[in-house]
Amino acid sequence: MFKHIFLTGDNDQLKSRIIDQLLEDKTFSGFTILPYQINGQQKGRYLHSYVAVEEYDNDLPIEVKINSRQSVTVPNVLDYFGAKILLNSLHSSASIIKMDPLYISNHKALIFLEEFDRCLYSDKHIIGALSTMSDELSALVFANKESCLLEINEMNQTQIVENLKRIMSNWD
Repeated sequence: MFKHIFLTGDNDQLKSRIIDQLLEDKTFSGFTILPYQINGQQKGRYLHSYVAVEEYDNDLPIEVKINSRQSVTVPNVLDYFGAKILLNSLHSSASIIKMDPLYISNHKALIFLEEFDRCLYSDKHIIGALSTMSDELSALVFANKESCLLEINEMNQTQIVENLKRIMSNWD
C-alpha cells in the first residue's frame, strides 16, 4: 500500500476540500497555505502551522498582493518557518503530516526541500496537494516509490476519495 498521498489538478479548492475530508477525525501535523483578507479584500496568502514552532506564531505571510495583477513572495518563509514546521512534524506524535498545498515557486527553499525529503523517507505519512508537476518537490515525489499521485477533478472525486479512505485505513 501507499505511504503518502499527493493530489494534483487544476482546482485548488477541490484538492483542499478532499484533504480536509480525509483528515476528519485524524490527528495530524504539518501546514496549510490560506488566503488572508484586509477590509474584505484578498491581500495575499499565509502559511498556517498545525504544530508549534518555537519563536514563531502559527501564521506567517508567505505572499503579499500588491495590486490585482502583482504579488510579492515573502523571502525565506519556507526555509525558516516551513522547514521548522516539517522538522517539528517529524518529531510530533501525529503519524500524518498535512502539506496543502506544496509549492516553492519564487522561493529558493533548499532547507525546506531537504526537510520535505526527510519526511518522505520517515515513518510518517504525508497527505498533500501539488500545485505543479514541474518543480523540485514533484521530482522528489516521483522518486519516492511509496507515494500515490492522483489527479483530481469534479468527475472522479467521489471514487478517488473512497479509494483514498481505504489506503488511509491501513495507516492506523
